[in-house]
Amino acid sequence: MNRIDPRQELMTHVEQIVRPIAATQSTKLRMRRELLAHLDAAYREELARDPDRAIDLAKARLGEPAEITRQLQRSVSLPERLLLSSLTPARFNRFEKRVSQRWSGIPPQMTMGHASIIVAVAMIMSYVFGILAALRVPMEVYRNTFAGLLPSGLLLTSPLCAILCMVTFAVAAGLIVAFASAPSSSRSWRAIRYGGSIVILQLALMITFITFFGRRNITLADIAYGLIVTGVFLLILIGTGRLISVLRRPYDEWLMIDVAE
Repeated sequence: MNRIDPRQELMTHVEQIVRPIAATQSTKLRMRRELLAHLDAAYREELARDPDRAIDLAKARLGEPAEITRQLQRSVSLPERLLLSSLTPARFNRFEKRVSQRWSGIPPQMTMGHASIIVAVAMIMSYVFGILAALRVPMEVYRNTFAGLLPSGLLLTSPLCAILCMVTFAVAAGLIVAFASAPSSSRSWRAIRYGGSIVILQLALMITFITFFGRRNITLADIAYGLIVTGVFLLILIGTGRLISVLRRPYDEWLMIDVAE
């Protein structure tokens, strides 16, 4: 039997063993590397004896995949197993992954740690830059407005608009970090679209605060301030994404392998 890429076949066999294990991705990466080293050594030995069956013989020498999975699972610490064991049906897990990928841009193959960084940065930076937009209006204006609107119940009008803007802001921020962290960032039109949405949202948030609370017209100074803040925001988001792209490289070659789960 002719095999185009023996290493890829060996990696796929290892991934079928390791992927079902409930453990952190760093633990599973160590397992993958150790198993691949053993499997590769066995393959090289069998290659000298029987080139046509070297891969099959090497797999047989490694052992029964299901049993290896059970042994490796038992070696995982109890906290890791409790934290990372799936408590929901497999069908719901697949649905959850599809929804997550569609709304956050985070691919289902990405590690939990890297996805957590994306979500945390998107949320934190959205609040930080929302506050920076709000600072275009003096704080005493907010206090006076709050005191004047509280009895009438009209206070909900602008805050609800601001909250909606912030949620959309966080989603857009997560999308651009996820895009920047992807192994291939050749889709420049998506970067332009995400960046443009960040600029629009930042300016919209600032305009909301200035017109509703400050009760004044937008000036060129406000627009310049908003563009500078947005530029810094985008640099932080893209920088975070590129950092993740570096951190995820050792995992990507494994997690992108298509195996039955």
